Amino acid sequence: MLFKSSRKKVDQELRIKIKDHCIAQVRSTKFLGTIIDEQLKWTEHINYIANKISRLTGILCKARHYVTRSLLKSIYYALIYPQIFYVYVIWANAYQSHLDRLYKLQKKIVRIMTFKEYNHSSIPLFDELKMLNVYQINYYTIVILTNQFKNNQLPNSLKSIFKTNEDVHNYNTRSTKNLHKPLIKTNLRKLSISYKGIDTYNNLPSDLKRIQCQSSFKRKLKKIIFTNRI
Repeated sequence: MLFKSSRKKVDQELRIKIKDHCIAQVRSTKFLGTIIDEQLKWTEHINYIANKISRLTGILCKARHYVTRSLLKSIYYALIYPQIFYVYVIWANAYQSHLDRLYKLQKKIVRIMTFKEYNHSSIPLFDELKMLNVYQINYYTIVILTNQFKNNQLPNSLKSIFKTNEDVHNYNTRSTKNLHKPLIKTNLRKLSISYKGIDTYNNLPSDLKRIQCQSSFKRKLKKIIFTNRI
């Protein structure tokens, strides 16, 4: 696979041989359950997830007549939520229009679980069920990643994703411990976790940043998300 920008046209194929065996060039491939495309737009992977969720939604629709809401939520978190959450921090830097398909499926799911009509507002239903929508999951995973960086809990291969202001300059200011925001020119780069995570973390409440325990941090973070409808 030849990774490239959609703006750059590459006419020549990349020909690679291993022991006289020609390796086929592809536009996308599945790796560890994730479909990676040559432009890293993640459209194919999102469509793949959406199709799986659409099929699983039918299970909830039938089961709701025989089980409690609590059990319905257990089914959701066992079968559907992992489809979204799996390596979300990697592919969620897609454009919002690409994520909209997953959000629409989630809205359908919360309406099914609460026996509401197809046109009922989904926002209070997410709150009622205490379920994160796809955009809140995006925020949640980014914050968890940046918090792990600040607490030195990331593997060495990922520690270079962020820098703090004190790593860049010696000025002793209130923002010294904040993540350093580099100058970015392209919109695609602005969608990356290494950029989005900076503002996300720097704008967190101070009392949340001081929590060292990961489980306590996650509980507090979810409470903030639901309270403020982030």
